[in-house]
Amino acid sequence: MMKKPFLKLKPSILYGTGLLTLVLSLGYSYEVKDNIEKKEVQIKVLETELDKKEKQLKEVSRVTETIKAYIQDMNPDINEKIAEKYAKLIIKESEKRGTSPYIQAVLLKSESSFKRDPKHSIDGVVGMGGIYWDVWKKELKKEGIAYSKEDLRNASTNIKASAYILSCYMDECNAVPIRALTKYKGTSDLGRNQARLVLNEAIKLKAKTSKA
Repeated sequence: MMKKPFLKLKPSILYGTGLLTLVLSLGYSYEVKDNIEKKEVQIKVLETELDKKEKQLKEVSRVTETIKAYIQDMNPDINEKIAEKYAKLIIKESEKRGTSPYIQAVLLKSESSFKRDPKHSIDGVVGMGGIYWDVWKKELKKEGIAYSKEDLRNASTNIKASAYILSCYMDECNAVPIRALTKYKGTSDLGRNQARLVLNEAIKLKAKTSKA
């Protein structure tokens, strides 16, 4: 009985199979290398973003400390916890409205020395930021900031209202601070002078953060 011969592959078939294996192997290697390079790029981008976030957090912390110290210097009756709360809210609202937290802080000081519900010399002006409720009630209601004059006696609400009003004046004045502050403080000689004082003091306050 004859044995069946072993199956023999032709050299050309063996060569073709080997070549195919090599091509597949090289393709896989390039794919792996490409994936590794993409991962490395992603990691570098992530590290850059984390560094940026860390720097931003440090900057916010420095600004917070500067404004907190300023609040307590201007009104020693305010304790550290409340001063920090006000500082953080001033920064948050200024960032939201695209205005300077330094200008906002000095503006509040000029209106009330950071007193929660001061007595203003002009009737109808309310709260820390010196808000005219009758003038701004429509906009403040629309923005969801305050729904009554009494709401403005709350310090946090008043800070939000003041930041919003300053941003409105900045928009009207093509983002020129001195003009916006003059609208806020009044166009009389007294108002113009107060506006200049606020801006100058805000510049000095910002410089303190830079030196910190």
